Amino acid sequence: QRDTLNKVYDSFVIRYGPITNKLHQRLLENSPALPFLLALENDYSPLTNSAQKALIFTESTVRPAPSTEGIQNCTDALLYCLNQCGTVDIDMIADLARVTVDESLAELGERVLWTPEGGLALSDVYLSGNIAEKLEKARALVTIEPKLKVTVDALIKAMPKPLKPGQIRARLGSGWIPARYVAQFIEELLPGITMQITYIPKLGTWTVTHKRGYMPAENSSKYGTERYTGLELIEDGLNAETPVVYDTVEDEQRNEKRILNQQETIAAQAKLEELKTRFDTWLWSDDARAEHLAELYNARFNVFVRPHSDGSHLTLPGLSKFLIPRPLQKDAVWFSLQRAATLVGDEVGLGKTLTAIIAVMEAIRLGSAHKSLLIVPNHLTEQWRDAFLLAYPNASVLCAGKDDLSKSKRREFMSRIATGKWDSVIVP
Repeated sequence: QRDTLNKVYDSFVIRYGPITNKLHQRLLENSPALPFLLALENDYSPLTNSAQKALIFTESTVRPAPSTEGIQNCTDALLYCLNQCGTVDIDMIADLARVTVDESLAELGERVLWTPEGGLALSDVYLSGNIAEKLEKARALVTIEPKLKVTVDALIKAMPKPLKPGQIRARLGSGWIPARYVAQFIEELLPGITMQITYIPKLGTWTVTHKRGYMPAENSSKYGTERYTGLELIEDGLNAETPVVYDTVEDEQRNEKRILNQQETIAAQAKLEELKTRFDTWLWSDDARAEHLAELYNARFNVFVRPHSDGSHLTLPGLSKFLIPRPLQKDAVWFSLQRAATLVGDEVGLGKTLTAIIAVMEAIRLGSAHKSLLIVPNHLTEQWRDAFLLAYPNASVLCAGKDDLSKSKRREFMSRIATGKWDSVIVP
């Protein structure tokens, strides 16, 4: 095929000149084949009307599909299975490694884990997310299904270490703090009164109600100001509101209007900061209360483990062998293949474009996608097209030109998307 390509190309160039010649580009302006033909040439010179042949004329630029011939053990078979299916298929692994299912499970060890749902999962994927929730499910079934014992042990090992009271920050208004502790704080602050504190989780709001008892003078003098009582400041602090004091005055037409009282506002805000600091200190001053709060925090928040997706097993068939993806790019591709939505927040220059292109082609190869749509900044459509074809010379890519989405050509372009078999459609 390469010999044929060279003969056809050489005879064309002798008769008509290089493909990149502007006349040829005008003739093929509306053809989706143009970017592929242009990719056959490099370094076109208008002065001499000459161009260099691309590497495809002299050597293979696409990686072959992985072969099962080199599989020597179950680890090799697992990598092949992941690369082909995206999941752990133990029957396929055992068949490829020419061993029994039990022997393959023994050889793989803790690289794979049984799940309460009855399937197998990669350890680095399963041992992430809400570990406590997974542990509860596994423990509930471990007596019925003994093979979950290894999973339970692995989940216990993966559980984050409990934080101690000194490592936890609890601000005034945190929704996980029991309302009774807020009531106790106020009652100790203002002796002789009984408070009712209510937190409404769905609204994320707190209400402060004075139920019984005589309100001491400290509510306005020590813990509040003339214009803002201590209870009002605490309620503002619980609801993440900033106290602001206004004065009502009359203008020349005797119309009332509100103006900011800067001095009283600053005084109220300073008192609120003092109360927040006092609450933070008071909350952890009692050992029993501190232990209870630490238990609550650890049970509710300290149960999550960040997922780590190891994409080192990916062989990426079809990718140009002159592009060597970084480990972080492979990890991001593997991460995206296991989820419905992925954000790659890497910094500029770390290869997000190539990561996206590889993720697209791997999803298509594994059957989880059929036709991909890439929406890119308006001025980068051709750059993305070139990057795509550089990475996957055999890819079928349709790139919207500057006029393809104009009113007169939009329908034609949409029809071309619908009637063609594209790996990717690139639009601004």
